[in-house]
Amino acid sequence: MLLRINLPLNTYVKYYNPFKHNMHMVLVEPKIQTIYITLTLGDSYSKSFFISTIKEWNKLEKSFCNAPSLASFKFRLNKHHHTPPTYLSNNISRHAQIVILQLRLGFSDLNSHLFDKGCIESPQCNCSHNYENINHFLFQCPLYQNIRTSFMTSINQLQIEDPITVNLILFGTNLPDETNEIMQKHLSEMITNSKRFLNREIVIVN
Repeated sequence: MLLRINLPLNTYVKYYNPFKHNMHMVLVEPKIQTIYITLTLGDSYSKSFFISTIKEWNKLEKSFCNAPSLASFKFRLNKHHHTPPTYLSNNISRHAQIVILQLRLGFSDLNSHLFDKGCIESPQCNCSHNYENINHFLFQCPLYQNIRTSFMTSINQLQIEDPITVNLILFGTNLPDETNEIMQKHLSEMITNSKRFLNREIVIVN
């Protein structure tokens, strides 16, 4: 079965196909700007890196896709980025910063994230729960009960009126910066103490 995808491939994309070296099922025809992909892995393939990246590409504005050069493309993306608040990174180890960013983006080592990207065959947690997502890690998994108790005790001491949710913990929505900074510090401690995210080496460049 072939999936035909039409992309507005620009000059700097047409003659560079990083997939041809590792994915023999990809055929790029620059002249007609079409990519054909052989679907052999079922629904899980639609969640793989290549397919999910194409979906993200298709969400971009036409002005982004029609950028005349790679430098121009990057510039148009970057000028829409906002500097994150300092409370998202202050007083947190570099390793914890990376893991928290991965959790926010949905690209962490949690099995649900790896499964969604087609990297593993099952999203099941090591505790046997059928789906190891962020909510399960933060609020449910029995493997981290003692660490979670300490974490939630620290969070409750902040006397936050809003419900404690995944979104509140990861992004600190609608809270004073000081409160957000303390919460991020406690989250980084839970991440470090759980040792859940040490399966894959994270290279830190100073």
